[in-house]
Amino acid sequence: MASKAGAQPFLSIVVPMYNEASRIQACLEKITAYCGRKGFDYELLLVDDGSTDDSPRRVNEFARRHPGTRLLSNGSNQGKGYSVRHGMREARGSLVLFSDVDLSAPIEGLDEFLPLAKDFDVLIGSRDIGGARILARQPFLRRVLRQLFRFLCGLLLFNDVQVQDTQCGFKLFTASAAKKIFSRQTVHGFCFDAEIVFIAKRLGLKTRELPVQWSNVGDSKVNLWRVPPQMLVDLLRIKLNDLRGLYH
Repeated sequence: MASKAGAQPFLSIVVPMYNEASRIQACLEKITAYCGRKGFDYELLLVDDGSTDDSPRRVNEFARRHPGTRLLSNGSNQGKGYSVRHGMREARGSLVLFSDVDLSAPIEGLDEFLPLAKDFDVLIGSRDIGGARILARQPFLRRVLRQLFRFLCGLLLFNDVQVQDTQCGFKLFTASAAKKIFSRQTVHGFCFDAEIVFIAKRLGLKTRELPVQWSNVGDSKVNLWRVPPQMLVDLLRIKLNDLRGLYH
């Protein structure tokens, strides 16, 4: 059931969005149906990153019928990482899930995550460990960029800790861990996932990668030709932040 105003929900679900009019309704319905079946006391936070279509209107219409749903707005386009941080800092749940709007990793994946939430601070959805089920693969160029990013992450950030997949849009945090991590987050673009995983590791939080079912949905808004230079800049920024002690 949706959380009552003023009460702390069991679960907050944060979903960043930008011009998602074509699929926001399906996202909203699938998440609320799942939470309803499970009987969760939950809230659903949609964070709009300056959309120019009518996706905010659709969320507001849905929220009028489902009081546990809220629309947050960045005011202008700030980046996915900024949106996730905004949602995480507004979330009131004991547990907080970040999920992509396309539900490439289905919301039902929570069935595998929640039993472990009492033992870990951060649970990281992974497409690259044993047990993951990839139903529809990414295009070749995106797979190449993922491998390049993984190599650079290992070289610059995770040389002492093996992390297979920082970028999957399905991560579960305890409220305490979310507060510690997102108060230190600085990256607003493509590399924000790597930064929050790095912060969790640097703070000594208990983390675990869990396999997910995943399907490439397509319709990505990422400009693939701008990604490589930006990922290098962001990873170097994370490294510099760490050397300056900003993540401690």
